[in-house]
Amino acid sequence: PREPFVFRERMEEFSNGLELVAGSFVEVTGTAERLLLRVEQGRNGQSLELTCTDGLAQLWRSAVSFSSLARQKKYLGLVGMTWEAFFRKLADGLEAENVTASVDDEEELELEMNCYEKGDCYSLKFELEREAEPRQAIAELLFDMVGLVKRARHVSAKHDALKEQLKVQTARATRLAAQLESAPSGSAEPNTVRPAASGPGRKRKAGYSLINPSVKKKRAAKGVKIKPA
Repeated sequence: PREPFVFRERMEEFSNGLELVAGSFVEVTGTAERLLLRVEQGRNGQSLELTCTDGLAQLWRSAVSFSSLARQKKYLGLVGMTWEAFFRKLADGLEAENVTASVDDEEELELEMNCYEKGDCYSLKFELEREAEPRQAIAELLFDMVGLVKRARHVSAKHDALKEQLKVQTARATRLAAQLESAPSGSAEPNTVRPAASGPGRKRKAGYSLINPSVKKKRAAKGVKIKPA
């Protein structure tokens, strides 16, 4: 019961790691023609799809499965490395364009990707099959790349707008800080209302009313004294 769960857990980690390299376009060296490699996530996130083309008349493809990559990972001694860390290293290698290729006698493309871990170089090797009718696939790949460039420009424009807003807000905060620093130390803070100081109370004379100090208190009648005969 535990084994299927562990496999699903690893597949989920594998699928999440694929997202780190999906959508990459890399120029490949090592052949007479200039080649363009696209790295994509396969269906349901269960494979690494590699497509390589010269942009004119040739195209090679390969779908690298989870088990195939796991075998290479084991062969390279990277079993203890998580899939996230593995694909992050691979993404760094793609970013640095550490990818070479060669065409064998059967016109298959042998692709080699190099990534580095603690100074050591690890080479992942893949074989891509040549497609007989590549024109439609080449057109789709090139238009996908144009769409990627457009999205990148949109993100860049949005980033520039946010950067400009941050610049304006920073300038306002700087001006306010300068105003507060230049204000006199004893001055009242802005938008602060201080209560008015109450003057000295008027003294009440003895025998006068507390409520109305100008009127004398009325004394209650004490009755009539009768002297004895």
